[in-house]
Amino acid sequence: HTPNSCCLHTMGSKQSAGVGSVFRAPPMELELADNPMLGCDGVSALAPLLASGSIVVLNLENCGVGEAGAVALGRALASSRCVLECLHIGRNYIGAGGAAAIAEGLSRGAIARAAAAAAGTAGAVAAPRGAVTAGMLRELSMGHNAFGCAGAIALATAAASSDALSALERLDIPMNGIGAAGMEALAEVMLAAPAARCGSQGVVTAAATASSSASVGEDNNDDNNTVDDEAAAAATAAA
Repeated sequence: HTPNSCCLHTMGSKQSAGVGSVFRAPPMELELADNPMLGCDGVSALAPLLASGSIVVLNLENCGVGEAGAVALGRALASSRCVLECLHIGRNYIGAGGAAAIAEGLSRGAIARAAAAAAGTAGAVAAPRGAVTAGMLRELSMGHNAFGCAGAIALATAAASSDALSALERLDIPMNGIGAAGMEALAEVMLAAPAARCGSQGVVTAAATASSSASVGEDNNDDNNTVDDEAAAAATAAA
């Protein structure tokens, strides 16, 4: 795509609007990559679409998204009606706070969908590509940001506290300065037990697991050394 481009793809057939019902187009794939002027305000503008269940794939790579945009995104992800399956938000300016906001939003959204499904309310939604699931996200790409170990731990916490990442097949988080502590947290709850993260086919493929592991390990050495030194110092102090 060329800079400042936008591409929309809708999925499935349009739902007919019955008497008293609210018409909503089928979930769309929204491609906004390489729009650096979009920024946090742009993310805030599209957040209601995400929260309403109108977006199933969202690409915000290199869109000038910072902490405020990540917070807006997290709030939208917390909606019980959110049906997002693929989120690409690499090459932005998301730090530990922004990563934590996104992780918390994913967790709250999964919990809300599970509660809605259990209660049989209108808030319960079916995954566009498969069975009803509290955790719908299949792909998460957040590479080339700056969230470090704290951001990785936030993602691990989201996975441990809910079904937010239970359907995850691919995780790309290279070039984030993730050291040993972050990797340990991720490995414990996600990468070390792929059988616990079953997608629509019931299993996580070896290729998907391998790609996740490889992407996590591609951080630059300088960032890793800094974070690893901090983790080692903390461990020494604790001992």
